[in-house]
Amino acid sequence: MKVEIVSGTGNTFALVDEWTEGLLADPGALATAMVRASGRNVPGVSGEVGGAFELDAVLPALDGLLVLGRSDRADVRMTLYNADGSRPETCGNGLRAVAFLARVRGHVAGDRLTVECDAGVREAEVLAFDPPRVRVSMGVPKVLEARAQLATSRGTFEATLVDVGNPHCVLFVSDLDGAPVEALGAELERHPRFPARTNVEFVTATRDRMRLRVWERGVGETAACGSGACAAAAAYWSTGRGDVPPEIELAGGVLGVEWNGMGEIRIAGEVRLLARGEWRATLAAPIAPIDGPNVVLVPHGDSKTKVRERILALASRHSVRVESDDGATHGVLAKTIPFLGRAAVRYEIRERSVALEVVDRPRGLPEELVKRTLVDELARALKS
Repeated sequence: MKVEIVSGTGNTFALVDEWTEGLLADPGALATAMVRASGRNVPGVSGEVGGAFELDAVLPALDGLLVLGRSDRADVRMTLYNADGSRPETCGNGLRAVAFLARVRGHVAGDRLTVECDAGVREAEVLAFDPPRVRVSMGVPKVLEARAQLATSRGTFEATLVDVGNPHCVLFVSDLDGAPVEALGAELERHPRFPARTNVEFVTATRDRMRLRVWERGVGETAACGSGACAAAAAYWSTGRGDVPPEIELAGGVLGVEWNGMGEIRIAGEVRLLARGEWRATLAAPIAPIDGPNVVLVPHGDSKTKVRERILALASRHSVRVESDDGATHGVLAKTIPFLGRAAVRYEIRERSVALEVVDRPRGLPEELVKRTLVDELARALKS
């Protein structure tokens, strides 16, 4: 599989182009395998899939996997899989990297393009090629709570909660370099207030520049985070600290920010192509059969190929993501429930039936509700 290593202001990803490589069978597992192959630890995640890179340059530590794909709503589509295999709704640096690669690969003809992500369609513009610089819109930030009080093992902290298509928890600190990003970031990511987990930003600011460190949901501390920069800017303005500084400094570099407190927020920064090469996968472990008391069996009278086509068509019509598909009989369908999180169903196509099993649901959401929104919907489609 051909792969490129790209960086957006230090946020570093493996990028696979589905226009040429085809639909990936299990991108979440692939992301974890690639991140581990780069030398980065991914705690708490089992890894049945393995492999190694063969590149024309040194491989840096990766934050995740970017998939550049086709879209029926925009010029191209960006899908990001975090180090732990989870799928965030958006990523500012990922959007910029995908926009640049789509332009240089000829998938789009002009420097202005639109990129679809799970949070919606975003506008992008390639501002320069040498060195590469790209600007993207990130939607309208929504401040959910300006001064939330969050109790932690280290005491109670005031935070601003912001939605930029994905969740953020912004803390203003006096000493950014000494901030407990790893310990407090990890705790706040999984705080009971955030059933779908959250990104955490630690911020200091002057009138001219904001400094930022980010603990990314599903990854850990990263060198940059575009949506985190937007969340920090929105938190700064909404808490009455003043106009948003035009630049945000992160460990990986500087992002320009365009926002006056209203409308869409935009960020601009460098994009770098660090390496090209191939990913050599090792054999994955056999797929375990679906079995157990909670499995739903839906009868069918078609070929397995026809049933799979109907499953994928259903997902397309109802905005259900195909997170995994082995091209034959197994896969995972998922749906993001706003402000709650991911619900997912695994399927196995058998000779006379399809086995369906709920494999993930937001905390506090009954399994029966997930079955009604995903399992029953799929069952009706297969019976029709």
